[in-house]
Amino acid sequence: METSTNSFKQTISGFAFAANSSPSRRSGRLSISLASKLTSRVSDTEDFSSSLNSSPSKRKNVSQVIKADGSPKKKLKRGYAGPEKYAHLTGLTDHLAPDLDVVFCGINPGCMSAIKGHHFANPTNHFWRGLHGGGFTPRLLSPSEDATLPGLYSIGLTNLVSRVSAEQAELSKEEMKEAVPSLKAKILQHRPRIVCFVGKGIWLLVEAAFKKELTGRPENTILDDVSLESMKDHKEMKLEDFSQSLRAISSKSPRRRKAAVQTPKYGLQSYKLVFSDTEDIPKHDLIKNEETTPLLTTNQKETLFFMMPSTSGRVVSHQLDDKVKLFQELHDILERVKSNDFDTSKLIAMTFN
Repeated sequence: METSTNSFKQTISGFAFAANSSPSRRSGRLSISLASKLTSRVSDTEDFSSSLNSSPSKRKNVSQVIKADGSPKKKLKRGYAGPEKYAHLTGLTDHLAPDLDVVFCGINPGCMSAIKGHHFANPTNHFWRGLHGGGFTPRLLSPSEDATLPGLYSIGLTNLVSRVSAEQAELSKEEMKEAVPSLKAKILQHRPRIVCFVGKGIWLLVEAAFKKELTGRPENTILDDVSLESMKDHKEMKLEDFSQSLRAISSKSPRRRKAAVQTPKYGLQSYKLVFSDTEDIPKHDLIKNEETTPLLTTNQKETLFFMMPSTSGRVVSHQLDDKVKLFQELHDILERVKSNDFDTSKLIAMTFN
């Protein structure tokens, strides 16, 4: 009987737990632990996916979960904001005068500029550094000196839309379109050598108005998206041929039309605004609600158009060095225009009605 008991003990001793377990046993326990973690992560992923498909109010909680996990918080895009949102902020005053060398046109005043009462006043904005780096000013100016630009440096400042917003996205396309005639009136009144649009979106709106003047087509047609850069030898076209070329592109199939359309490049644009020689312009004919009607006499015969990206520090596609190069390019063209060493005969001539 004792022999049988000892034999049984020896048999079951092989199944006893040992402190130094074999690698295979440890591997088994690790696999179970890893499987448990993976199952937990799959469960979290399913909860995250279901949250994305949930209502907007529930999706706000998703961003809170992500932030709790240590991932960067995603900034929500702004949408349209009515004038009442920033009604407590006052717009900026234009700094303009007749026959300026260049007028810089922004989209609209930002909140920081409105609070400080000066153009491009946000410390992250590259405008003033670009102006100095491009050769327009002998030293780096402060935004508080913006009013001195016309008198000291023959530079003007204005905006397409006068009302304040934090971002361009808070403006509607309709109000930007409606502001184009007012900008055209400012150009007709002051006749600068060059108008520089600080932002591609501003130029596209003005270019659409130009094409409407040239072709008589509505602004909501494909012609709004047709760039002069997309047509070969457009600079040597007559006005009638140019109009026909635009219509030809608009009649193409969607695929070929898309291939023919190209976004305008930064730099000098292919239009010029031509004025009559030494014409006196009644001020009340250009800007409504004016009680006085002084005459502005100017010898400027034409205005050229230049486009550069927004100087906002939020524009990461172009860094400060890139913007300075465009300011330098603009300055070089200006100097050549002033010395009558710049041929504008191949630019498409425009006259505003």
